[in-house]
Amino acid sequence: MTTSLEWSLRIPGKITSKGNSKRAFVSKGGRAFVVNSSQATKAEASVRAFAAAHAPAAPFRGAIMLDALFVFSIPQGARGGPRSTPRLFAGDPCLKHFDRGNALKLLEDALKGIAYSDDALVVAGPVGKVWGYDEEIRVRVVQLIGPDVDRAVAWATKGSGGAR
Repeated sequence: MTTSLEWSLRIPGKITSKGNSKRAFVSKGGRAFVVNSSQATKAEASVRAFAAAHAPAAPFRGAIMLDALFVFSIPQGARGGPRSTPRLFAGDPCLKHFDRGNALKLLEDALKGIAYSDDALVVAGPVGKVWGYDEEIRVRVVQLIGPDVDRAVAWATKGSGGAR
């Protein structure tokens, strides 16, 4: 029998990306704008503080699957009004803002030492960006044990010809 350890969290607030070392991007009113790295550091600290307040008993060790869903607030004009049809709906893919990899890097760094002992342990997990009513990050961290590791590797290499 295989047992996995799992921890889930919804982190409310503005979504920020690490971008590169010089800048990050922050969503505001449906638009993205450039901020400096000190603001990205503050955003990472904010995510860290929220996660620490809801942390598992101890950081997971071993192979980790990190599921992350970045939910961006639907811009007011795209929600529709009394006489207009909405252009965006909750759950629609978010094609704007920064790329998901940069947002994921900030999240992985923020959860290091809280959800897992090292972000290098994250080996798999889906990452998405969607529109919603409240801006938040939905996170699920699973410590993979035994056959779960093999399934995660198979999932991660699916479509890449099995290259490792």
